[in-house]
Amino acid sequence: MDLELQEFAEENFNPPLNNLEVCSYNMVQHNSNDEIFNLYLDDITAIFDSLFGFASTLGAFQFVGIIFEKSVVENENELTKVSYFCLSLGFLFSILGAMVVFLSGMYIRSLRHEKIKFALASIKKYSKLFYFGYITLFINSAAFLVPINLLVHELLDFQYAIVINIISVVIFITGVIIYCILMLKRQIFELNN
Repeated sequence: MDLELQEFAEENFNPPLNNLEVCSYNMVQHNSNDEIFNLYLDDITAIFDSLFGFASTLGAFQFVGIIFEKSVVENENELTKVSYFCLSLGFLFSILGAMVVFLSGMYIRSLRHEKIKFALASIKKYSKLFYFGYITLFINSAAFLVPINLLVHELLDFQYAIVINIISVVIFITGVIIYCILMLKRQIFELNN
């Protein structure tokens, strides 16, 4: 095991603050040879590929929603205008989120040809930028839920619309909580022999 690399990991990734730092720290602790390093980069790249797919899919739904809604609604009231605004805002955040996670994935792929210490230092330096992709996807999801929850009031009776609104808020908050528990919270486990 490279002692210099292990000291670098101890100084920069211990305790790890997020899942990228956990992966980085664990990679160094498990004999960081080129094969392990490439698997590590593949794992991180796969995360950003999944995020890119999510952002692209949600953006496509928002784009279709903007076009479909415009062709169906004959009278534009204030509720419809706010829905359009949120769909459009969500579409813009989809583009931003997709661009951030795509570029992050490409950057991490480019680290394959660098020295391990340089790659780890780069991931540490830009980890907040990498996490910006996650944040844009939550904003994007909220911007997708708002117009749906507004338009449901035009299509359903009030009591049914309120039930949809409550369920949407619960689902969104649950997603944020799960993200915080699994991805952001520093998880320290003690294994008993």
